[in-house]
Amino acid sequence: MKTEIYYHGSGSLFENFDLSHAHEGHGNSKFGFGVSVALTPDHATHYAFKVKEGELIDRYLYKVEVTAETPDNHLGYRDPINPSIIAKVEEKLGHKIPDQIFDKARKTKILDNGGNLYNWLVSTAQSSQGLEMVLAKKYASDLLHSIGVLFMQWPCNWSKPENGYNRVYYNTVDVKIIGRELLPEEDPKVKKSHKKVTNKD
Repeated sequence: MKTEIYYHGSGSLFENFDLSHAHEGHGNSKFGFGVSVALTPDHATHYAFKVKEGELIDRYLYKVEVTAETPDNHLGYRDPINPSIIAKVEEKLGHKIPDQIFDKARKTKILDNGGNLYNWLVSTAQSSQGLEMVLAKKYASDLLHSIGVLFMQWPCNWSKPENGYNRVYYNTVDVKIIGRELLPEEDPKVKKSHKKVTNKD
């Protein structure tokens, strides 16, 4: 199985990812329940510093090996959905996905992009199962992972998507920490240099 290298910034020290602590950090959870990883060290470092002043002392940059992208193993937040994924979701649900507007602001339907599909699964879990937001997101992530959809991705820079994507992986089996470094105390907006990420012993 092919892999790629991504990065994760955090105010916590750990050896392996544990989704029982998902949503305890300060990253943006709008893209789903799971492990958020960034394409570049700078992007990951930014998230490590998204804490209230004085809340944390140490911040870490993790180098992560992730399962590589294939045409049918991921969703793009505002990208068209691979038809095979739609078929698998409908088979898992046992019914067709409604052909209706979901994002009223953008006037887009449920199946127009990956973000709408994910958020529709979340809202459905909330309404039909009475789940709280975090558990509804976990339901959506678990359902997608069970059919081979491993992650959601979105542009590092929305105005320049050609520069690459950040991701959230729905299950820890697809992410492995291979390096870690303690970041400097300075805010990266002030001091952007940091030591090279070294491999774990």
